[in-house]
Amino acid sequence: MTPGRHVLAAEAFNDSAEAGVVLGLRVLLASGACLEIASDARWRVVPNDERGWLKRTHERADWPLATIVAPFGGGAWQKPPDFIRTMTSSQPAVFRFWQTGWFQLVLLSLCAGVALVCLRLMGKLAVQARAEQYLQRERARIARDIHDDLGARLTQMVLAGEGAQREFPAGAKARAQFNEMCESTREVLGAVDEIVWMVNSRRDTIKEFEMYVCKYAEEFLRTTNIRCRVEVNAEPLDTPFDLAIRRNLFLAIKEALNNAARHSGATELILQIRPEGEEMRAVVEDNGKGFNPGAAPGERNGLSNMVQRAEEVGGTCKITSRPGAGCRIGFVTPLRLSSLRRLRWWHWGWWRRSPGQSSQPDALRESASVPPTRTS
Repeated sequence: MTPGRHVLAAEAFNDSAEAGVVLGLRVLLASGACLEIASDARWRVVPNDERGWLKRTHERADWPLATIVAPFGGGAWQKPPDFIRTMTSSQPAVFRFWQTGWFQLVLLSLCAGVALVCLRLMGKLAVQARAEQYLQRERARIARDIHDDLGARLTQMVLAGEGAQREFPAGAKARAQFNEMCESTREVLGAVDEIVWMVNSRRDTIKEFEMYVCKYAEEFLRTTNIRCRVEVNAEPLDTPFDLAIRRNLFLAIKEALNNAARHSGATELILQIRPEGEEMRAVVEDNGKGFNPGAAPGERNGLSNMVQRAEEVGGTCKITSRPGAGCRIGFVTPLRLSSLRRLRWWHWGWWRRSPGQSSQPDALRESASVPPTRTS
């Protein structure tokens, strides 16, 4: 019971014969005091035809006063009752907050809101899936068109140039010019093949990436004095590999191979491609003359470009070298782009540097005293 004024009423009935009402109530207060209430002549009796008396806070003046037949323990109350009927009184209904109407209404509204959000997300996923399928088909179609149309035309130009060379005697200036034109066209054909490989959606796997990069490294270093050793997984994986990441990683590896062939003076080069979990790890290591990464001009060696390409797709590029101890370039990239990076990559092509940022990333300033490491 809460503090304040309370109104007590007792309702009694009997099945047969006459009866009276005796009431005693003992209330233990929170302060430790005890309040005793007993029925007496000051109590009033509610007439049988009275309505709504249970909700009244005051008794009416016309209600008759209770009549004392005998004090408790005397008169008719001395004899034991003929029988006692135990009645279980109904307890007041207790409603928890989650059983209230407002809570159920709020919960229902919340569930409806969550259902609407889920339906909206499902719709977006369905649209995105269809757009992805359409994009894959378009990429495959563009790759076919480039290969079949542009590639065929360039091949025709090479054949025509080679045929024209035979019309001139050896040592003629026009013959040398036609030969130069054919060589340039063959280089364009190689670039077209790279574009077709990058665009083709059927090449978006780790297995295709490993095969293409290894083949490119072998053909690129074939005319050099560098012996190339390739280390890849024994069992190729068909795990998806995002276009943006494999493109940037391939171009970075290509730049590393080019730098090794032009500047390192190496006789042996190790190319490692190893996926680990949700990451792709690639290493280009040579036994050349090495250099000081902190003093290397980025515009000549393209080191900053490799680091930037790795950062564009959320990866890292670590360059370890010192004079006379070779060079080791390690790349670590995710297999999939995040939604934000994919959006920026498609719309802007790369992350732009903020004004005033150094052209040589911190990754290039690794101490030259750290010796290179070889991994098997």
